[in-house]
Amino acid sequence: MAEAAKIPENVAAKQLKERTELTHSAIGKPQRESILAAGIALQKAGVVDAKVNVEQVVNDLIDERFNATLSN
Repeated sequence: MAEAAKIPENVAAKQLKERTELTHSAIGKPQRESILAAGIALQKAGVVDAKVNVEQVVNDLIDERFNATLSN
């Protein structure tokens, strides 16, 4: 991540450990917002192509149908 984003390793480690909250088994609204914000930040940094619709990609990748099964 550090190499791809061209950031120091300690910054990448902080992002992965502290800012990206993915410790729960289901991806809810807070996790979705964190993933979306990270994607937009990477896009602004030039890591993700400017033509990519980051929000659409996040929507396509997160399938909330599985969240219902986790709560049953």
